[in-house]
Amino acid sequence: MSEDNEKNALVTPEFKQKLASLYSYLAKHLGVKEVPQVVLTKNKQNSENPFGLTGYYDHNTKTIRLYITDRHDTDILRSFAHEVIHHWQNENGTLHPGGTQTETPAHYAQNDPNLRKREMEAYLFGNILFRDWQDEQRYGPPVSPPLMPQPINENLMIKNNTRLKDGLKKLLQAFVQEGTITSYHRDLTSGDMDPTDFVEDFANKLVSALNDQIETINNRGNWENQPNMIKEDNE
Repeated sequence: MSEDNEKNALVTPEFKQKLASLYSYLAKHLGVKEVPQVVLTKNKQNSENPFGLTGYYDHNTKTIRLYITDRHDTDILRSFAHEVIHHWQNENGTLHPGGTQTETPAHYAQNDPNLRKREMEAYLFGNILFRDWQDEQRYGPPVSPPLMPQPINENLMIKNNTRLKDGLKKLLQAFVQEGTITSYHRDLTSGDMDPTDFVEDFANKLVSALNDQIETINNRGNWENQPNMIKEDNE
């Protein structure tokens, strides 16, 4: 562990002990093999930026950099847990599979499908394991081991809606021909549809419903800005 931009120690020995304890906890539960280099950075300008950095992981040097100026210990430790997850992903070959990425472009967490999953994984594992470690420090070990989340692999997706629709149409046509489906009505009417129109209409509805369900499963909800959810309280 090293420190930047300060003559004296940036953090107390007690904080360093907490950092080491948290790392041991994470390494034990994740099976991390190699200890990453950790750099604690003091940067006043960054701390005054509401969108300043909290930390990052360099997968080439296996280094975690944490920005610590004007931050609560808990906040720094939570950032550390997040970055350790990226280190774990790097060890397991899931952070940048198939090659070494030298630059991280803007919006990588939104535009790169693999890195999107890795960020989701880091927030899921980092936050819950940090909470488990905190509670163990507060109350002692739990009576039984807590449920561990599962790594995020390939999300469900439909790669070709046209092929799916064609397959569904063939299935529906077979049901009509063999008499499994014998009556089909238009929405809000009592009149029967032409079999061809029914197959086309129902296949479209099935594809749409499947896409909606997959979106729900993959937690791709439309997060809206809700300013009223944030309140201030003077203590």
